[in-house]
Formats: sequence, C-alpha cells, structure tokens
Amino acid sequence: MRHVTIVLLLLSTVGCNLANARKATEQPNIIYVFADDWGYGDLGCYGNTEVATPHIDKLDHLTAHLDVLPTLCDLAGVTVPVDLQSKLDGFSLRPLLESEKTQAWHEDRLLFQHVGRWPSGQAASHKYAQCAVRQGHYLLLRSRPCENPECTPQVRGDQCHTLRRVETGQTQAVYTQKNAQFHWGVSPALRWALFDTQSDPSCQQDLTTEKPELASTLTDAYDRWWEKVYPVMMKAGGDAASARRRVRR
Repeated sequence: MRHVTIVLLLLSTVGCNLANARKATEQPNIIYVFADDWGYGDLGCYGNTEVATPHIDKLDHLTAHLDVLPTLCDLAGVTVPVDLQSKLDGFSLRPLLESEKTQAWHEDRLLFQHVGRWPSGQAASHKYAQCAVRQGHYLLLRSRPCENPECTPQVRGDQCHTLRRVETGQTQAVYTQKNAQFHWGVSPALRWALFDTQSDPSCQQDLTTEKPELASTLTDAYDRWWEKVYPVMMKAGGDAASARRRVRR
C-alpha cells in the first residue's frame, strides 16, 4: 500500500473583529491541524500502540479533503451560501469529532479518484488510467497506464511511461529506489481490481471474483461519474496545452 503523504496546515481565526476585540479571559477561536507523511500504521485506529491519536481515530471513516471546508464552516457557525451548497461534495466532520463513541457516518458515500496527468489532447484515452472508486473500506482501482501509443515522455506522458516500465520489471522509479513493484502497484490489464483496505492494507488480495456485485456496482458508478465530469472538465480547459505540459524536444 502506498504511503499517502498529506501535509495539511489549516490556521483559521474566525469571528475576529478589531473593533470589538475579545476579552483577555476568552479562549482564541483557532483551528489548527497539522499532519506530516502519514503511513498506514501511524494512527491508533490502524494499530499504532506507541503514539495515541484519539481525535484522529474518530475520523476512521471514508473522509477526504472535500470535508475540510464544510467542517470549518460548521465549527465557525458560518452558513454556506445557498448557491454554493449544491457545488460542495464534502460533509462536516463535526459529528465525528464531538462524538464519544463510534458512530455511522455517510456509509454509502462514494469517492472517485483520478491522477489526471495526461498529455494535452489525450484525456479521453486516459479514462481508465490511474483511477479508483472508494466506498467504505473497499477500493476499486485500475493502477494502469493508458493504451494510447502517443502517450510518451516526449509529450509529458510520464506517469503512464513509468507504469509501463514497472510492469516490465523495473524496480527503481519516482519515489522509490528499489521498491517500484510494490510502490507503484500496477494492477492487471484491461480490468478493475477490488481490495478491502481494512483487512488488506497493502492491497495484495484481489476480491473481484469474490465480490462481483460490489465490483460491478462501483464500476458502473465510476462510468457515470466520468460521463458527468468529463464535459465539464473539457469546457474548463482540462485537455488544453499549458506551459507546464509543453512537448519535450
């Protein structure tokens, strides 16, 4: 299982008004969250017995960065404008943070992931390249390069190029000097792979044959999601050339 490096630094002072300063006896209304290079076993809810992480353990649900803004608004007593509410996909984490016991929290939630690194003009051929769907502790993924022969390092198709080399046996790649086979985790060709990240955090046991209905449900959900976001992404210039994606000479 890849380590997910998260550096999240939120320093939000709310309700401050220079014309009406708080009394010295009142506590400052500050929310401070810092996390650096978490690995799977660094949290108490995943087995760490040396460092207690009780508050973070409460977030042992399918949460994401999408939930940060709704949470801060909730804690600050700020109402999200009506015209923006439908555009926010996240949920407030406040019920989890304030609860003294484990509770259900948006258990049917789906999170869609896509690396989104393709050469200009090749978005359509990368629909199933480096993407995933998550629900609960299940992860459906296709950690694959695209099938487009024009996706090469010369046009900045670096991610797919690396995956192709790892698939052929390369052990050194970006982020690792000798463990590319595990770190990049190339999945089987032309299909999805399903894992239970709770019982199998390193994603070694493919469950697609054991749970075909779940795999099919998540696959259909991904297709619907792509069909929904693709035209919006194209309209916003998601397949256009940029200064960072110039062709290499």
